Amino acid sequence: MEKIKKLFQRRPKASSLKTSFAVYMIIGLLAALLLSAASSALCQWKQSRIYDQYKEQIKQYKGTVISEDGKDMGNVTYYLENAKEFYSDYDAALDQALDILSVLVVPVWFAVCIAVTSILFFRRNLKKPLELLDGAAEQIARQNLDFEISYKKKDEMGRLCDSFERMRAALKENNQKMWRQIEERKRLNAAFSHDMRTPLTVLKGQSEMLVNYVPDGRMPREKIVTTAQTMQAHISRMENYVETMNRVQKLEDLEIKKDRVSAGLLGERLRDTGRILCKEKEWEYRESFPMGCLWMDSDIIMQVYENLLANAVRYAKKKVVVTASVSGGFLVITVADDGKGFTREELEKASEPFYQGSGERSGGHLGMGLYICKVLCGKHGGNLELFCGNKENPASFCENSGRLSVPRETGAIVNASFQIGEPEDNKAEIRRM
Repeated sequence: MEKIKKLFQRRPKASSLKTSFAVYMIIGLLAALLLSAASSALCQWKQSRIYDQYKEQIKQYKGTVISEDGKDMGNVTYYLENAKEFYSDYDAALDQALDILSVLVVPVWFAVCIAVTSILFFRRNLKKPLELLDGAAEQIARQNLDFEISYKKKDEMGRLCDSFERMRAALKENNQKMWRQIEERKRLNAAFSHDMRTPLTVLKGQSEMLVNYVPDGRMPREKIVTTAQTMQAHISRMENYVETMNRVQKLEDLEIKKDRVSAGLLGERLRDTGRILCKEKEWEYRESFPMGCLWMDSDIIMQVYENLLANAVRYAKKKVVVTASVSGGFLVITVADDGKGFTREELEKASEPFYQGSGERSGGHLGMGLYICKVLCGKHGGNLELFCGNKENPASFCENSGRLSVPRETGAIVNASFQIGEPEDNKAEIRRM
């Protein structure tokens, strides 16, 4: 009984258009053959009916049939005249038409059946997918990608529709990615223009003051030196902005190059880097890695990790906590410090370009570190998330959210996630980092 159930529950194999067309043609030819035979038989039946009407007008001859050995085989009736000679004009024309029709019905029925089966085949196997593809092409031509192509059959047209749907999805994803890059570039340029305005304003004011007072000797030498030093500081700041913009431009063109990396070696490298950067702070490291290898770009991951550690060391009071784990195809690195933490504004804007927080978290930096980390995480298929865990500023971070737990009394918490391949067997080739 179970075998019978499994037999009926078994999914049908994917059909082929060639097989389907062959089946349609065979059915059509069989139908044409049967209809031709039936039509020919009908014509012959009608001819026999006409013949029977004139049968009595023909002279009958009777005789006895004798076998070769002389035995009497019985009496027979036979005719020596053709009944068609007695047909009326109408019956003769009808009989002749039936003769011609019995021959013509064969190619006619075959042509009709082939045409009908072709139309049925087109309507049932080609019409809908072609309409879907034609409509999809028209939507794409209008630059509209907010639609889906759904065709359930698993034949060649079904696979073509699936391929077209994957192409549409890829185009939509690329367009969204391009749009995000354009918007990101606009925000970056706006932030750059805003931050360049301050040193330019200062330089303009200082240069005007020098032009107005130095020629007349009304500015003391010490004031001139101080003004020149101020101008030099702002020029250096502008140079740093320009250098940072060039670096960001290079990041946008950066390609992720994934390779097999031993999970054990990755953990060792994370520990060694943490010990070096956090030598002036109390440092704690925990990890949860599978056995085997991970598919990732270790250089990108280490660059993000080093930036996050440097930030944590800068703002931590005494302690920095690092947790690293692999879950759901992602490598998640969490860096937490016991400093003041993020304000609500910083939680929303700290990863934006050229954002400088107020107070302790400003530090005179250009505000590009977390933004660069965010860009690198995004290129690796992940994301950068900011949280706060101190008591004064309640955390939006859950202690048990699929990551390793982080002490609740911590200040700033930064999660960097990276999309990686599934763990492979230990025998896989390992790239030494």
